[in-house]
Amino acid sequence: MANVLEPNQELKQLTSLWSTQGLYELRMQDDGNLVLYQASTPNQSAGGHPRWDAWSSPLAPTWKTTDHPNQNVVLKMQDDGNLVIYDLTGGTQRPLWESDSVFAPGTNRCFLRVQDDGNLVIYLRGDSGQELARWDIRSGRLY
Repeated sequence: MANVLEPNQELKQLTSLWSTQGLYELRMQDDGNLVLYQASTPNQSAGGHPRWDAWSSPLAPTWKTTDHPNQNVVLKMQDDGNLVIYDLTGGTQRPLWESDSVFAPGTNRCFLRVQDDGNLVIYLRGDSGQELARWDIRSGRLY
């Protein structure tokens, strides 16, 4: 199971990323909310305990909408380091929520990782391959 969302990759509704040990699941739900669940047993796909969600996050971005669509929603790890939930209704990409974490426009060097400690972290790959944490669900921006 994948625990990383690479640049320009999407997490569609009813799909998930799992931490390496299968204790945390990041699920793009059918109601359009992005939720991090803690499993009681590894890779438990139902009955996990919600630990964080985009709609009620205390790390509210500079903007977010109040409407919560239930179809045609996708989470995208953009190539600039911004994590965005888009409503795709009507063939457009209307942003609904974002991490507000633009770090490296057009570089394809940022990715999201679901970690075994229950944190979601956006990393920037440095020039020598090191991974620099730039945003997480506990603190927001880390620089």
